[in-house]
Amino acid sequence: MTPEPASDNSPEWARVESLFHAALEHPPGEQITWVDAQAQIAASIRAEAKSLLAAFHRHQVLSETAPQSQVTDEPRLPERFGPYRPVRLLGRGGMGVVYLARRDDGQFDQLVAVKTILETFADTEFLRRFQTERQLLATLNHPHITRLLDGGLSSAGDPYLVTEFVEGAALDRYSDAQKLDVRQRIKLFLQVCNAVGYAHRNLILHRDLKPANIMVTNDGVVKLLDFGTASLIDNASVGTLTQAPLLTPRYASPEQLRGERAGVGCDVYSLGVVLFELLTGETPFGESNSVVGQLNRASGDTNPSTLSVAVTEEAAVARGTSRERLRKQLAGDLQAVVGKALEGKPAARYQSVPELAADLENYLIGNPVKARPQTAIYRTGKFLRRHWLPVAAAVLFVGAISTTAAIALQQAKAARAEAARAEKLIQFLSEMMGPGGRTFNLEQYTVVQMLESAEKRLQKGGIADPLTEAILRKSLGESFTIMDRRPQAKQQLQLALAVFEKLGYHEDAASVLNSLAINARQDGHFGEALDLVDQALLHVQELGKRALPKQKFNIKHQRARILGTFLGQRLDEVEATLTEIIAMAKQEPSISREALAAAMDDLGALKLDAGKTSEAVDIFRQALDIGRSENPGGRWESNALSWLALVNFREERYGAAAEYSRQRFQLLSKQLSPNNTDLLVVEADWARARALTGELTESVAQIDRVMPVIEKAFPTPSFSVWIAYRAASNVMSLASRFTEAESYGRQALGAVAAVHLSEKDPRRAESLLVLGVAQRGRKRYHEAHQNLEHAAAIYARCGPAFAARALSTNKLLSETPNQ
Repeated sequence: MTPEPASDNSPEWARVESLFHAALEHPPGEQITWVDAQAQIAASIRAEAKSLLAAFHRHQVLSETAPQSQVTDEPRLPERFGPYRPVRLLGRGGMGVVYLARRDDGQFDQLVAVKTILETFADTEFLRRFQTERQLLATLNHPHITRLLDGGLSSAGDPYLVTEFVEGAALDRYSDAQKLDVRQRIKLFLQVCNAVGYAHRNLILHRDLKPANIMVTNDGVVKLLDFGTASLIDNASVGTLTQAPLLTPRYASPEQLRGERAGVGCDVYSLGVVLFELLTGETPFGESNSVVGQLNRASGDTNPSTLSVAVTEEAAVARGTSRERLRKQLAGDLQAVVGKALEGKPAARYQSVPELAADLENYLIGNPVKARPQTAIYRTGKFLRRHWLPVAAAVLFVGAISTTAAIALQQAKAARAEAARAEKLIQFLSEMMGPGGRTFNLEQYTVVQMLESAEKRLQKGGIADPLTEAILRKSLGESFTIMDRRPQAKQQLQLALAVFEKLGYHEDAASVLNSLAINARQDGHFGEALDLVDQALLHVQELGKRALPKQKFNIKHQRARILGTFLGQRLDEVEATLTEIIAMAKQEPSISREALAAAMDDLGALKLDAGKTSEAVDIFRQALDIGRSENPGGRWESNALSWLALVNFREERYGAAAEYSRQRFQLLSKQLSPNNTDLLVVEADWARARALTGELTESVAQIDRVMPVIEKAFPTPSFSVWIAYRAASNVMSLASRFTEAESYGRQALGAVAAVHLSEKDPRRAESLLVLGVAQRGRKRYHEAHQNLEHAAAIYARCGPAFAARALSTNKLLSETPNQ
């Protein structure tokens, strides 16, 4: 009778494993005899060890688990493989040896990889299949799969395969060397999935997916090696020992370890292991070379480690983050995706590689992943994170309604009239939350529809109390502002303002005026915006000591921005205001560190435009440190990084400018959807920096990709995307695509005109400059001369910070014919 297996954690099991490994030190034919001779060890322990030895020899894999005594010396270079002459040894594995070779038959001069098949495999049946299946494998034509170019028999009769030679690094080593973050690693991994899915559609399995078989070129392109090689081995009739499948146990599925026929699920499982290691730097099943561990895993019941638990400090550093932040990032959806890929039973895994890829893409864009239970709470949470901007509008409005209702209900305890107000509010909320009183559903009922429903409901009347109605209109107007519905926002805010001012509610009146100022500023009416902010400050003064520090900070910051950034006036007053509110924020805990950092960025910008570059850079860096103390990696960092990039642009340190621009793009790409216009504008700005560092091909590709999306989102010149127009014109001129450069230059100038920027604003000069450069390239010298002359004159009036820009523009002007 077979003894009952010992528990994995028992002392008996440790003795079994120790005896098993000791037996492996002896020649294969003597191992069982040696175990039997250990009479001092209990019979049950010896029986279990012999069982393991038998299982080991059934499932032994030559590539990694063969004893060292079986490894032969490094082979000498063969003379030739048909038209291919070996240059050097590239590597060796369980199936054969790989050489770098050169074709030198006079027809081509080409470097290739030649893989010879071990003599063990090369029986008559294998050679017959080899001739047939190499033709099938050669039909694989995919950008992420190395092409099988040729195959044949050497002069010594050894079968060989010829593939394209890929120069690069293995997936894991490349990712660590580049310090890729989690999102970048997933994007690389999706290239792998794309290749594997393609091969599956062509009825070919890989069977040995692992980082060593996944190369990444210096350009960041994934290339899958050895695709289909195992297919050549699968049905070969070979000797007893080598009937074990060709695989790497660390990445093999349980059914492969059991010696069962491979299917799509085996490749899915292997991809799960690769993804686990790519994200954490650790293996999912502990000691990867433990034969006992492999045999346990073959049962299909062994659970992988949790991603977040596997993370080490070294892994976090290699991914450009902290251990705690990496743990948080890997918990939740990513844990569910990897866990589903690593299910022990094939039926519980993803049923195809595209299914796995689709869930990873869902993760990247913030959609629910199918690996997680699709509960209402989970789906709503994903929706909120994916649509944070419109949801902010909805929360702002619905939150105000709820607060007003709560206040009214509290007051209702003291007065029946207030109870009637509460009842009206609750009725309003119910009707607003969905057509016909249905339950509000964010997926089916858009935020704009909700706000417009509320607007119509308010127009009908029915809210008898003016104060309650004003609070609702204020919230509705602020929500419309977030949704960029400025005419509707303005109407609701003005109606609310009239009531607040009549009733003497200074705090609410100041808040409404500040919101109206934001709308006016976004419309380019900067003088009107300044008047509105000044009115808001009068209400704050009326409040005296009752004024909230946070509100005072926000309104004064808004005023400083309008004066300095858009009107370019009273700059001494702007600096004094910014200095005042920064000091206030440092002492006041109710003002967020992000808001403080934003005010410091504005002060730094003021110093930069005054030519005090060193002082400005110090302020920008301090702002980053302060903001990161509260919210590291938050969207607010984009502002400081953009200013640091600009500093380096102005001083023509384009490499540093490109790096800050890249960091800014990388930061926002983690928080915004791929087609978000804010992200696309930042990518265009990064493209401009890359073009100036010599990466023109990559830069042009970026502009060609992002600008059509931006122009579709903003069909008329919009100041919101002025940076993108300017960048696109720059890049296209550098690429000698002057017609497109001129078009983008005109859009940049139109965007400046649309918001009535001052005639001495440097952004107007920049627009004229890029337009003039494009026209010069088109040999439209008279127009170019006029625009360059106008740009130089504006730069000259912009102070010492733009002296170098004025000088270079004048130089270009002198070299441009005026005809």
